[in-house]
Amino acid sequence: MLGGKKKLKLETGLLVFKIGQDEGFLEWEIDLIELKMTIEELEKRHGLTPNEDDKFIATTEFIEDLRTSLSSLGCPVSSSSMARQIWVTTTDAFLKHEDGFKRRLAKFLR
Repeated sequence: MLGGKKKLKLETGLLVFKIGQDEGFLEWEIDLIELKMTIEELEKRHGLTPNEDDKFIATTEFIEDLRTSLSSLGCPVSSSSMARQIWVTTTDAFLKHEDGFKRRLAKFLR
């Protein structure tokens, strides 16, 4: 049996955003991979590529398309600024999630 009696801890992979509205905050929950894949498709469609600092520079068209796509995923996004914040947060969360899983897997396989 792989790993013997060891247990590999898996995370749900859900992201929860608290989104400001006129009447307070709404929570929007989505699977990290679903959101990351949606974003990557938009980045490709808009020809975004990382610069020398390995950062993407968004265009107005990309952000507007992202806002529309987020809305179709059920996100109550109300502004371009909010869409950009979700874009940046999703990329950071994906990297942290990936790094954390690699560490847990390495411990499991020892």
